[in-house]
Amino acid sequence: MEIKINKEIRDYQESVFLGLSLRQFLFSLLACAVAVGIYFGLRNVLGSETVSWLCMLGAFPFAVLGFVKYHGMTAEKFVLAYLIDAEYNAQIYNEIEIMSKGAFDEVKVVYTGDADGDSASVNNWNDVIAVYAVRTTTDEVNPMAVVTVNLENEEKLREVFHAMNYATYDDRITVEENEVENEDGTTETETKTVRYIYVTMHSMDYMEAAEYFGFTDYQKEILEEMMLPEYDKYYAELIGINLLDNADLTQIVSDLPANSKGSAVVKAAVEKLGAPYVLGAKGDTKFDCSGLAYWAINQVDPDLGGKMYTNAAGQAKYCFDNNKVVGRDELQPGDLVFWQNLRCSGCGRWNEVHHVGIYMGDNKVIEASSSKGRVIIRDLWSSSGYPLFMFGRPY
Repeated sequence: MEIKINKEIRDYQESVFLGLSLRQFLFSLLACAVAVGIYFGLRNVLGSETVSWLCMLGAFPFAVLGFVKYHGMTAEKFVLAYLIDAEYNAQIYNEIEIMSKGAFDEVKVVYTGDADGDSASVNNWNDVIAVYAVRTTTDEVNPMAVVTVNLENEEKLREVFHAMNYATYDDRITVEENEVENEDGTTETETKTVRYIYVTMHSMDYMEAAEYFGFTDYQKEILEEMMLPEYDKYYAELIGINLLDNADLTQIVSDLPANSKGSAVVKAAVEKLGAPYVLGAKGDTKFDCSGLAYWAINQVDPDLGGKMYTNAAGQAKYCFDNNKVVGRDELQPGDLVFWQNLRCSGCGRWNEVHHVGIYMGDNKVIEASSSKGRVIIRDLWSSSGYPLFMFGRPY
């Protein structure tokens, strides 16, 4: 399917000087100013030849920023995106701080939600960017607005982000009793008042947002085109996601044991490197963490794949119930790695397992990461909120 976007939108350019748009002209001037500053500041110290190279290196980023755009999003808009993300997290922390005030002995914050992932919220910036771009470039009143940097467009981007990402809160106050042993060996009952603050994070994908904003069929077609799998790695680069985490993928794949189901599972998962994270998705182009594990296993062993068509907790319980748990020092490529979510102590999952990845060898895992919004490779990791729980070999 070919989606035709107005030529005026694709080729819009506000000629100001030498055929450059205003922002291109200003960034070019800034690059020149940086080069001149470096030259006159360091030429007497480092010599002309060395300073000439430094001038080019120093000016290059500023010159490039004036011309870089992707789906109409300029470099400074991506800086703005990170600022909006920081504002969002600050709002959540501020709300928690307000709710924490009062005569309580202890406050516990619980991030709720029956979600598979390595974070309380989903990094859905690629969806946000695509929805923002479609909303703006198909604006019948001002279709050129996406290429214009102004306060109004900053607010439009904020509007899209906050519509697609928000938190809801609840709380409960309990009186808890604990037996405490004194130094003399006697025990006494300690009573404390605890306030539990429950935070539920909500994240829309691009199609949910299209319904929310009332997109037309034409707008939905453009949005689907922008979210095609071939653009996944471009989005990852734009939002600063390192898909490989410095892993030597060629070496990892070449070191996989021959004629092994686990190796075949790793190779299947690698095919989806960079694919977007979508809660509940199990392929072929979108995944959550358990969805990726299921999909990769199902490509190699459909019978076993059917048993893996569940969430991360269900996959971990299958390994546990069938004596397929292995130790960390026994890990082989294709083994499953499971993490608990200690911030979700009341979610009711088996051992609160909320995340799963596939071990690749060389201390690397491939996983559909909610915090990164992608299928990525990274070092085998553990954190205070998401500690490693167990390892399984379901084959």
